[in-house]
Order: sequence, then C-alpha cells, then structure tokens
Amino acid sequence: MNKLYLHKISAILLAGLLVLTFSCDKHGSSLFDPNYESSRPTPVISEILPVGGYLAGVDSIIIKGENFAIGLDSMTINFSGVPGTIKSSTPTQMVVRPGQIVGDSIKVLLSVRGSEFFSNDYYYSLKEAIFAIPGYDEHHNSTGLTVNAAGDVIFSLQNENGANQGIKVWRSNDDLVEDYLPSKVNWRAMKVGPDGLLYAVQGNFAVYREDAGVIDIKPYAIGVPSEAYRNLDFGTDNYLWVVGKNDNILRVNISNGSITRFPFSAELRAVRYYDGILYVGGNVGGSEQIWKFDVVNNQLQNEVLLLNIDKAEYPDLQILEITLDVEGTLYIGANTGSGIYTWSNTNGLKELYAGLIKPTAFSFAWIDSYLVASVTNQNGSTRHPLKINVLKQGAPYLGIE
Repeated sequence: MNKLYLHKISAILLAGLLVLTFSCDKHGSSLFDPNYESSRPTPVISEILPVGGYLAGVDSIIIKGENFAIGLDSMTINFSGVPGTIKSSTPTQMVVRPGQIVGDSIKVLLSVRGSEFFSNDYYYSLKEAIFAIPGYDEHHNSTGLTVNAAGDVIFSLQNENGANQGIKVWRSNDDLVEDYLPSKVNWRAMKVGPDGLLYAVQGNFAVYREDAGVIDIKPYAIGVPSEAYRNLDFGTDNYLWVVGKNDNILRVNISNGSITRFPFSAELRAVRYYDGILYVGGNVGGSEQIWKFDVVNNQLQNEVLLLNIDKAEYPDLQILEITLDVEGTLYIGANTGSGIYTWSNTNGLKELYAGLIKPTAFSFAWIDSYLVASVTNQNGSTRHPLKINVLKQGAPYLGIE
C-alpha cells in the first residue's frame, strides 16, 4: 500500500470528522432530540380503592386517574417492584390484582407504552390475606375443625399416612399449637356446644360428645345403621342439626341425646344454621345442590332450592362444606378451583382468592373477619388449617355465641 493511497484515506476520514463536528456544533453535543414528544401523555394515579388498603395478591383494587390505556398489554403496574395484574382498564380507571407484597407504605407505579415517564408515586397499604397454622408441613393432615369462644382453632390431625394424631388446638393469642384431647378417630366435623363440650361425627351413625377428657369411647346420640353422619351445626334451644347420607335431616337434643328426623333423602356433606334458616348442601338427586329451610319452632318448613351447580361449567365440583357471612353470602368448600367459592344472588358463583388457596376446602369456622378452613396445601395431598381474611364478619355459631 503506497503513501499516496494512505494520504487519500486519511483525508476522507478527516472530512467525515469535520462534518460530524460541524453537525454537533450546530445541533448540540448529544443524540437527544429537544423537539421529541411522547406519543402518549404521562399516566397519573389519583386514587386507589378501597381507601385505607386491601389484601396482597387478591382481586381486586380499583385505581383511578388519567391517561391510562385500554389495551392491557400496553401497561405494567408494580407494587414496590412486585408486579400486579391489570384485569381491565379504561382511560381513567383500572381493576388490578395487587402484587404479593405486604406493607403499610407500598409504592405503586404505572407505566404506559408510548409515555416517556412512569406515573406519579402513589403509596398504598396491603395486608396479609392468609395465615397458615405454625409448625406443620406436608407430613400432616387436618380434617374437621371448629373454634371455641376464645377464638382458638380446634382440629383433628392425621399424619401423611392417615394415622390419627389426636385433637389439637391452635391458640389464638400466642400462636401455639397444643394437645387438646386424645383421640383415635379422624373426625369429619366438630363443633363446640353451648355447654363448652366438643361434639363430633366421623361418618358412622352416631354423634359423639366429649366426656371426662375423651371423646371417642362411646357415642352420645345413636341413629340406625343405614345412616351416615357427616356434618353438624348448632341451632337454637340446644338443638344440634346433623346431615349425611340419609333419608332424613336429623335434629339432636343435646340435653338427652334424642333424635328427631325430617324427611329429605340426599347425600349431604354440609349444614349451617343462621338467622332462622337451615342451609344444607351435597348431592341431591344426582346434582350438587344447596337447599334452605325455614326453622319455625325447631321444625323444618318451606324447603327451597337455593343453588344448583352447573355441571357443564363445574363438571367435577363437590360441595363439601358451607358457611355464611353476616351479609348472607355463602362460602362453599369444594374439591376444585381454589377449594372455596362464594355465592350470592347478586354476584353468582365465584372462586375465592384464585391462586392463593389450593383445593380441597373440607371444614369451615369463623374468627371475626377470618374464615378458618381446613384446606389442601400446595401439592394437593394434605390439609392444613388456614385463617383467611375475607374482610367480612362471619355469621355467628350458636354453639358458642
């Protein structure tokens, strides 16, 4: 390569450098275009409902403001760095499932594609939605549970092989789990009665009651061998309502153990008394249904079909438990979805806290606004007691109220 050729190459490079320098001197020293305008205005968050905070990871909060997008894939939202899920949006309002983060001052930020800047910082409070029993893992399995007047959770415990571990108590004040009663039986359902004693059924044709510190020595109320008792709940006047795979709904007088029968042939797994109405649920005539009866002078009247589960939409759902909050919303324990559904005339059947709870929900009780449930853990093979904040006051249990 001769010197003349190298000089020509150098001259060309020098000319290019001069052009670039002239351009920078004329228009500035960066690639930033001062005339650039974002294709969208900056989003603004002005309010988040409900005011005062909500539950982490749970549907749904409402975010109000300006300059939101309609297309959900063109926006992202996070809660102190944890992503939330945008369920729906208009230019001024969106419905969001918040991120799985807990705190009193969580920074909410929204970004919209085409906008140069994030939204303003907005601070919001998110609380824990679910509290699991301490000290238990996948090697333990709870069946029936109930609560006492002190707010302690009493539950029947198995190991992973189904062997009974006795009846335990989860103390409300100190979060400890202790022995409550020795037992060789895996109880399907339990209730504390107005006498302070524990009543339970295991699936045979008898109701058992705690006596002298034990519960499984002898039955307290005995039916007939063709009956199978699977759930129970207290009504008024010391009467215990019992359901199962029977030709009748049973009323047990806990003063003497006597049984009165009301014809209703079904395979019932759930029963709940509230405000003069008895609710029952299970397989009725081949369909999963919930019925209600007026209780007048402790007699059943005016039976009404309340809910018939749509087999097309829920082909495998079985009703395993029911309860209510004070507003009359039904909570249904089931073997599919989250394991817990809510139902009302207004909102229909909806899954509760999808993604946070795993089926199956087997037994319910209430502590204030906490629904206490025996549900399966993450791998779907064992059940643990959980306290679930549903932000609604539970209907009272007459056994302890």
